[in-house]
Amino acid sequence: MWFHRTARADEWILHVIDSPSAYDARGICTSQMFNTKGELVASLVQEGLLRRDNTIITDTSIRAKF
Repeated sequence: MWFHRTARADEWILHVIDSPSAYDARGICTSQMFNTKGELVASLVQEGLLRRDNTIITDTSIRAKF
């Protein structure tokens, strides 16, 4: 997270999010935050690793929660 200028937490902030790539269990997300004047307040980047859980749930009481 990079802050470009000060912003007030009690005012509206527009958070624009983009996910330019998600492939082969990896994903990246970029976003920008703008104040009510349209000025760039912060830039953000996050990378994630995605894994599928192959656990087999046999207990029906637990399965209902998912």
